[in-house]
Amino acid sequence: MNMSIFGNLSVGVVTASAIATVIVGIIAYQWWRNYQKYRSLRSLPSPPGNWLLGNLPDLIAALKAGKLPQLFMEWSQEFEDMFVIWNFGRPNLVIGNPKLIEEILLKGQKEGNFGRGGSFYSAYADVFGVHLGNQIGEEWQWRRKAWTPALASSRFVSKFDVIHQASLTLIETIEQKAIKNEPIEIDPLFLKYTMGIIAYFMLGVPLLPEQDPIKPILESGKIYSSLAVLEKQVLVQGTTGFNWLKYLPTKQNQIYQQSQKYLNDFLSPRVNLAFKVARNEILNQKELSQITQPLKDSMVVQMAKDPKYTSNNLINDVRAGLFAGHDTTSHTLSFAMGELALNPQVLRKAREKVDLVIKKGLTVESLKELVYVEAIFRETMRLHPTASQLSIVAKRDTSIREKSIPADTAIRLNFMIAGRDSDMYPQPKEFRPERWLDTEENNGTQPILLGFSLGAHYCLGAPLAILEATVILSLLIYHFDWDLVNGRSSLEQLGQNMTVFPQDRMPIKFTARKLATEAVSANE
Repeated sequence: MNMSIFGNLSVGVVTASAIATVIVGIIAYQWWRNYQKYRSLRSLPSPPGNWLLGNLPDLIAALKAGKLPQLFMEWSQEFEDMFVIWNFGRPNLVIGNPKLIEEILLKGQKEGNFGRGGSFYSAYADVFGVHLGNQIGEEWQWRRKAWTPALASSRFVSKFDVIHQASLTLIETIEQKAIKNEPIEIDPLFLKYTMGIIAYFMLGVPLLPEQDPIKPILESGKIYSSLAVLEKQVLVQGTTGFNWLKYLPTKQNQIYQQSQKYLNDFLSPRVNLAFKVARNEILNQKELSQITQPLKDSMVVQMAKDPKYTSNNLINDVRAGLFAGHDTTSHTLSFAMGELALNPQVLRKAREKVDLVIKKGLTVESLKELVYVEAIFRETMRLHPTASQLSIVAKRDTSIREKSIPADTAIRLNFMIAGRDSDMYPQPKEFRPERWLDTEENNGTQPILLGFSLGAHYCLGAPLAILEATVILSLLIYHFDWDLVNGRSSLEQLGQNMTVFPQDRMPIKFTARKLATEAVSANE
């Protein structure tokens, strides 16, 4: 009996040893194959890492701490604007030179040398579903065609009163807290502001969500929190390359599933009704009572007219649109408020023009006189890009700076590194909106704005983001003085889901300006 037991144990040990040997052999072979394929990139500078895992442990540690942007900035200080990070023998080529990024996104994509792809887009599609932002080829083209008229700048200009009213509501909220001399975390307020506007245009949700006849009503905080969970999942899966992580029986994955369900429960009734409206289907009495003019005019109804759309892929597009339409803009506004607090000369210069314009009345026409405020937004995007990286992939064997780049090489275009390039942006650490208005301020060259990307995938929502930012920043500049509660650390201590945000949510103490108070009293 004992001999039999020992015999079985012996066989088991041999079997386990054989399996382990096979697994190690497969890993070693894969590593060797990748080593040979990407040999040309090994001469480029790279942070030191584990022989097998490469830089993955550093990336995961930074990811958990919310310090991924800082890690890339630290590496760029040592390795400059082009270096390689490694993940299980596979390279990620990091590029932080603005001219080179421009060349890749314009010429390189047009010629087919580079395109969207790699682990990030695989994760993006896995978490958010197939949508406009993570597709290429024909699947991308018909979606882009459907979205383009829905996001035309004329659409937002014609509804200037909606954006203006949302902005005034935010001003009133801040005024109420300023009277009590209470610090205000401005980032959550901006998130609610931008969410309200994009939900109005995209879904036809009233500016006062409680007046929405479709349930559940928009709760900006819950929508943002749910989207943030999905964003974080994309970041984790995109960094590690492991899409199966969401299936692990963890509390975080339970929250992830709950977030997916909450977003679908919110979007499904709206998208399904939009299809019926767009395709003139028969409506019951309840559905008829839910149809408002904002819904009829909404993007979701316009896109539902495209026969290629199904309910599922339109929900994916709308979910991604809600994320893209509020998150990046709101965090950029927070960073802009921080920079204005720390650069009083910029605030004074902006205020000189803003006071004149708003006293006459803020209109679509008078916005043309507020180009300096728009330049503040652009300068903020340069120094504090909330979408700090763009992931692409080499579609064929090519070269960059005479360095051979094999097909399928993952490439990270890092906008945060690029924004500190002293050749493109003289005195890059200084907050100088003038560089976007006067080429003499920029050594006679026109600076490159990377925040909305470039080329065929240029952000369709850029006109709305710029319009929102110009209106709300102008009103804030007119109505308030302010100070940062935590000083410069609000701009330097960062958190990250997919987008980068101030970790402390930018607490600010506001003081109502006498000029604005007198103007309000006179109008009353």
